Amino acid sequence: MRYTKPARTFEEQAQLLIERGLIASKEEIEERIAFVNYYRFSSYLYPFRKEGAECFKQGTRFSSVWQHYKFDRDFRSLVFNAIEVVEIALRTKITYHISHTYDPFAYTDIKHFPLFNQEDFEAWKEDICEEIMHKKDYAITHFYEKYSTDHELPPLWIACEYMTFGKIVTMYRKLEKGLKTLIAADFNVPANVFRTWILSLNDVRNVCAHHGRLWNRVLGTRPKLLKGTKYKEWEEPIKIPNDRMFGMLTILNFLIRQIDVDYRLKDQLDSLFQKYPSVPMAWMGFPQAWEDSSLWK
Repeated sequence: MRYTKPARTFEEQAQLLIERGLIASKEEIEERIAFVNYYRFSSYLYPFRKEGAECFKQGTRFSSVWQHYKFDRDFRSLVFNAIEVVEIALRTKITYHISHTYDPFAYTDIKHFPLFNQEDFEAWKEDICEEIMHKKDYAITHFYEKYSTDHELPPLWIACEYMTFGKIVTMYRKLEKGLKTLIAADFNVPANVFRTWILSLNDVRNVCAHHGRLWNRVLGTRPKLLKGTKYKEWEEPIKIPNDRMFGMLTILNFLIRQIDVDYRLKDQLDSLFQKYPSVPMAWMGFPQAWEDSSLWK
């Protein structure tokens, strides 16, 4: 099927939304979508549509939808900053355990990564080499000026600072079981669960980094949750979901508690909800009485 939708002017885009029942002046809509792509903004309009139709529910105001857009922008920033705390901690722990168990250059040798096949390992290593060689930071230039005759790549404590988070996550996943267990234990999480947490966090981080819609997103990569009598707070007095942002926020809050007891994620969320009281928390998977959970107290 050939794509035939025409490119519309900002004025035509605004007129179309008004014809579909969005309450606003044409000038108000044009002013916003002139700097926020219509396609991007349209994803925030879906919850306001009548079921099975392109027109909007009665009484839908542009200003209400815009509040959701602004909330999501602030929410992404909050989540991205929280993930940073976990990301830096993970880089630190991986570097420490690999360097002390083997040596600072062990990450360049496939024998330490039994879950890698040769082809994938070479591709992963080549990507890391590219990422590092494109950097002009003093630490990199100094290393190669002094040690390039003997080393293709710098020690892990330098290299890890220039790897993408995705490369760090892959490095953890491909490590031998004992090291994965050691690293996960530093975060007070079993290794088989921790692996799924950092995979999901990487996906959420990518959404944030590319300014995607986050607040009512259904998670594509769903993390395992802690279960059993040892972890009953994950099911009582509320059951933590693993398909919405509330579940990811709970995971983030749990991990941050192991890293920085002074970081107040809940306080930041409370301030955000007070700033945007019209945004339904339920669409992010927040259950009623979520604050009663010991994971959030």
